[in-house]
Amino acid sequence: MLASEGQFRATFEQAAVGIAHTDAEGRFLRVNQRFCDIVGYDEGDVLHLRFDEITAPEDLEESVDQFGLVVKGETQTYKIEKRYIKKDGSLTWVSLTTSMVRGGHGISEYFVTVIEDINKRKKGEAALLSAIREAEQANQIKSEFLAHFSHELRTPLNAIIGFSEMMQQEILGPIGQGRYKEYVNDIHQSGKHLLTLISDILDLSRIEAGQLEKDEHIFNAGFVAEECVRQLHNRAQDKGVTILQQLPKTGLQLKADERQLRQILLNLLSNAVKFTKENTTVTLQSDIGDDGTMSFHVKDCGYGMSVEEIERVQEPFIRLKSALTSSDEGAGLGLAITKLLAESHDGYLKLTSEIGVGTTATVSFPANRVIQTMAKSGSI
Repeated sequence: MLASEGQFRATFEQAAVGIAHTDAEGRFLRVNQRFCDIVGYDEGDVLHLRFDEITAPEDLEESVDQFGLVVKGETQTYKIEKRYIKKDGSLTWVSLTTSMVRGGHGISEYFVTVIEDINKRKKGEAALLSAIREAEQANQIKSEFLAHFSHELRTPLNAIIGFSEMMQQEILGPIGQGRYKEYVNDIHQSGKHLLTLISDILDLSRIEAGQLEKDEHIFNAGFVAEECVRQLHNRAQDKGVTILQQLPKTGLQLKADERQLRQILLNLLSNAVKFTKENTTVTLQSDIGDDGTMSFHVKDCGYGMSVEEIERVQEPFIRLKSALTSSDEGAGLGLAITKLLAESHDGYLKLTSEIGVGTTATVSFPANRVIQTMAKSGSI
């Protein structure tokens, strides 16, 4: 408790925060110098005003409503952030706390308001929000540009691949020099590789731009999985890798975009074949959990990843170096696209890995997309 009125006055005047006393009508009865500095008025000017007269119109309703609750005794204190109109007409942000005090100034009660200047913080928040909006807009423009640009590149590439295939098959007659045939093969392989990269960029751009449409229908997801394994058979065989399938013999009816599921499984299987050790196995399993979710698990026998690498590798354009493959292979989009495609089906991608043992990639779809209960699992 303060020992004297002098000590109270000194504390009031020298406080680092703005302090004001008002009556039940919101008229200022007393203010300290810091309050005047924040609102930009002289003390004499303030004492002829009510708080609503210097409150920004957009903030007035909440301020009046909250003050009314204190006046009625329905709450002891309220705290808000609001804007005051300074004498020069500019606005300044404050954090304001108002409480009722019984007795004083010759009236039964009065109200103490404490304000802190938060103008710099609010300007910083506004600048940050503006920067975020600009970044989002720039990202949208980038995605739309890449989607359009990638589409434009695919047309001539398809022509290059098509004509090189005709030359490989010597449809219009034999190629004179053997070296030319080798060059044609190189052109064909390079064109297919470039088309794959461009298609990945196009898919990512469409997803980010919200332009990738889904053609959803009910289909047998097990058949799609088997098709993906057959498609990668030669690539795996060249490395001495065996792809084991552990899929149910019946069931696996899924409501989804069939092409996108195929893309998801091809991405996961391609990664597994690429990163697994030579003369080992890649395993493709599927199951339905107790909660009804359908999951596909792709396990390799590679060198594994750390927790930090698991996080990084799911971001676009991230390529991890490995003893098994060059970091320059691919655009680093496969897992990022797989994750986005799974999430667009209300599912998720999960990676688990152990250094020296291998990695398991799991993609899951929610129960409401699983149409038929799966029969007992068995290898096929």
